[in-house]
Amino acid sequence: EHLTFYRHRLLYPFLVEGRAVYLQARTTAAGVEPRWHNMRGPVPSLYNLDALLNLPSGSVVHLVEGFTDTLTLAAHGFHAVGLVGAGGLKDEWLAPLGRFRVVAALDPDAAGRRAAARYREMFARRGSGLAVINLPADVNDFFRQHPAAALEFELMTETALEETMNDEL
Repeated sequence: EHLTFYRHRLLYPFLVEGRAVYLQARTTAAGVEPRWHNMRGPVPSLYNLDALLNLPSGSVVHLVEGFTDTLTLAAHGFHAVGLVGAGGLKDEWLAPLGRFRVVAALDPDAAGRRAAARYREMFARRGSGLAVINLPADVNDFFRQHPAAALEFELMTETALEETMNDEL
């Protein structure tokens, strides 16, 4: 059973200060369930957190579900961190995000909508806003289905940030 975590899977490390603190795996074989496999125990950090270390304060950072959405945004020049599941954001993870303008782009399902509302409340309790983009598909699918996805995503980001700023006034 131990080897099933590694068999026919891509392993994605969660790095904190350059050290792998957690692994998530995804199958590469068709028809294998579950597609995702996580280590036992709590998830210790956001995925791709180290990418924020040298990012200037005030930069835009996207909060998304999963490492594939995170990597899709990174491949298109966006700064992003990922959650393991829509409801995975922990209060203690807000501090490292505090110096950024954070935009959530969660999956367009009930879990994603509930999480976005809860995360807005979490950010508000800390005195900051959370902008939210409502995509018609998850980030990865959106970028695969739209030829001008990067431009559209950038425009949606700017609109969401403006709306959040207006709400705070």
